[in-house]
Amino acid sequence: MNLNHPLPGPIHSSDAHLSELLLERFRARLSFERRQAENERRTLSEERCQRLGIQSILDEVAGPGILMERSNADVRFDLLRKKIKDIEDAIFRLEIGEYGICQRTGRPIPRHVLEACPWTRAVAQGT
Repeated sequence: MNLNHPLPGPIHSSDAHLSELLLERFRARLSFERRQAENERRTLSEERCQRLGIQSILDEVAGPGILMERSNADVRFDLLRKKIKDIEDAIFRLEIGEYGICQRTGRPIPRHVLEACPWTRAVAQGT
């Protein structure tokens, strides 16, 4: 996770629900995180295209290390795609008024959990 997000520090509020100001700050953070992940995915995609352009040559001389590197890049690309989807889902939950509610239990997700990962859908029991 990139620590250079638009929230300079922890969010503090004494009320039990997320205020409009908090929701707007989470919306800004989610948008920022989505842009970061999209940029990283775009870079990986460009690198993948470059590698595929020379893949026929590499296949002739490649050892297991080259194949492992390509596999790791594919895994990273898939993880970024999932992260972007999770962020978009969180933005949707913001829009429909269900942001910060555990999808398993229906209880509020603690603010410190949302601060650490604002696209969190559910929390582990006992959190």
